[in-house]
Amino acid sequence: MIFNFHYRGMYKMNILGRKISTNTKRLAEEIVDMSSKKINYYELTTKGKYGYVEHSSNCYNVYLSKQLDGEDFETNYLHEMRHIYQKEKGYPNVNSKSVFNEDEQNKVNDIRDRLDSHILDFDVNNWLLNNGYSIDCFLQKSLETILNSEFPETSYYNHAFIQIQLYSIYPYLTELDKIKLKSHIEGTEYIEVFNKLIKVNALELISSNSCAIAMCEIIDVLGLWNISKIKYRNNKIRTSNEYKTKKNELIK
Repeated sequence: MIFNFHYRGMYKMNILGRKISTNTKRLAEEIVDMSSKKINYYELTTKGKYGYVEHSSNCYNVYLSKQLDGEDFETNYLHEMRHIYQKEKGYPNVNSKSVFNEDEQNKVNDIRDRLDSHILDFDVNNWLLNNGYSIDCFLQKSLETILNSEFPETSYYNHAFIQIQLYSIYPYLTELDKIKLKSHIEGTEYIEVFNKLIKVNALELISSNSCAIAMCEIIDVLGLWNISKIKYRNNKIRTSNEYKTKKNELIK
């Protein structure tokens, strides 16, 4: 069931029955105005899930959880709206390369989805923070999940998957929470690569170019060029050497 929808020039102070603030309305309006498609809103009822955007040829379907209230609901709403902005602006995507069997391909596709999602989320989080919104609620839930998990020695694919999970929240943590996270993986196979990964400055990601560079840097550190490639505007970057050749073009 569709609860709400947005067209360009048509604005709402109510999303899925939740009243939104003037500032949230203003930021959402900017994205509605530049969107080439109608935006529909649906309630997401899956427990533990907060939201996602589904793309079709003529509309964006935004699914939002009503488990959240107040500013957390508004932050989550704007999070998904920023993904529409990214789509409209042609932000980069991580694509997976073909491998030899179905089981491995599924694992490769999982890594692709995780890389794509978390790196674009850095842009979202930085935009939210710059506009005065808090992401603490979401950070703390993610940190709690990590600290309650064990990270034994694992396969090549799972190693990359876990590294991305760890890195996705690290730049936004307090110094105390950063110590907790690193202590949790100290002495494991993850710490050496993770110490290299955190040198990629995610707090600077707030443009399509910077996201493209970060995708390449992270794939470099994790050694994932054999299963990953980047598609961005007219560029297809398939190897570390191609990235280094095209890096100056991406910085522009």
